[in-house]
Amino acid sequence: MAGIAGIVGTGNELLETMLQRIKYRGPHETWSRRNGLVSLGCNELEVSTNGKDRSHFAYDAKQVVVLDGRLYNSDKGNMADAEAMLHLYQRFGTDFAGKADGDFACAISDNGKLILARDWAGIKPLYYGHHQGKLCFASEAKALVGIANDVKEFPPGYVYSQETGFQKFGLED
Repeated sequence: MAGIAGIVGTGNELLETMLQRIKYRGPHETWSRRNGLVSLGCNELEVSTNGKDRSHFAYDAKQVVVLDGRLYNSDKGNMADAEAMLHLYQRFGTDFAGKADGDFACAISDNGKLILARDWAGIKPLYYGHHQGKLCFASEAKALVGIANDVKEFPPGYVYSQETGFQKFGLED
């Protein structure tokens, strides 16, 4: 389990508030990164006995991903789960979620454009709303209370991007 949150178009103070409200979902480390107008954050849970298994966030020069969940794709090799999710996005674009075998809620910032996805069964929670007209999201609704004025559950089996809105995805082999 991890706590993820993010917001478009504002400073990191609101992101820090959201992450603090769900700190217990990943009490070992809090991580955040701004990518263009998108700020993403993660409360990381230490899951390995020999150090941190940083499987809930990954980034490169242009893209950032935060992930609550696990991927079981046979072709992920030695990649951590968030790295594998980022690789799927880089390979398949917004069709990545249909290629992900696992239970997940994730957010990707691609050059400052936000993409959200939730597994088809809705195993991992994800909520969203708007703060002064800007999209924000978190693993739990309580992270958004008092920040977003219209908190809603993100629908299972959907990908959201700023360009296309909500799109249902199908599972693919």
